[in-house]
Amino acid sequence: MTVRSFRNLACLAVVTAFLVSCSSTHRLYMESLRLAFRSGPEKSLADIQQSKIDLMQLELGDRNPAFLALAYLENDQHKWVSADHAVFVFHHDKLVQTSGFAKDVLSTSHLDTNPLVDIASANTTTWQYTIDIANHEYGLPVESTFKKDGTVTKSFYGQTFTLDKWVETVRTEPSTPYWDSAYDWENSYLVEPVSGNVFYSEQTASPFTEAMVITYVSRIARHIKNSGGL
Repeated sequence: MTVRSFRNLACLAVVTAFLVSCSSTHRLYMESLRLAFRSGPEKSLADIQQSKIDLMQLELGDRNPAFLALAYLENDQHKWVSADHAVFVFHHDKLVQTSGFAKDVLSTSHLDTNPLVDIASANTTTWQYTIDIANHEYGLPVESTFKKDGTVTKSFYGQTFTLDKWVETVRTEPSTPYWDSAYDWENSYLVEPVSGNVFYSEQTASPFTEAMVITYVSRIARHIKNSGGL
């Protein structure tokens, strides 16, 4: 068995824990997930449109882009898994939990006040919450401010979109005596103005996790199809 095959099988085992459904639906989903990871790191628009499950492209740090599959939806949280069985949980496109890393984000509080729930209706909005970071910090207070920063054009699959740009300025305050400074960084979200869907995002979940670039490829593919594209 190859390393890739082993990792894919491990990923399927992890996803099993997330799925609650009848046996026939479960089998169909697991087969779709296996096929999604089989086709390799590059996927065409046709590949994305033909996939039976939603896919996301993620670039983590300086690693090559990888595809994640949507494994589970619950309480407005989308759980995505990678072929090497890492798990990323998003709440309205904000990364709020991870699994598979040394300093995982274990939880994010006050999701009910996440501005991304209805970002299109806001001009500027502030969100205060806490995060728990494995092996490091628990109850770390965070304050983020979302502000619209005009529009940008960006191309996906040969088509150019005009998207609203939202910038989230994030600041963490020291919560233990050995911290001598706060941490500040910015996340960005490119939103399709008609649907309100985030197409692309650059995020860092905590001061101790790597930056990531997220492209919602299935979401984009559906938009292209519904708009009369390829």
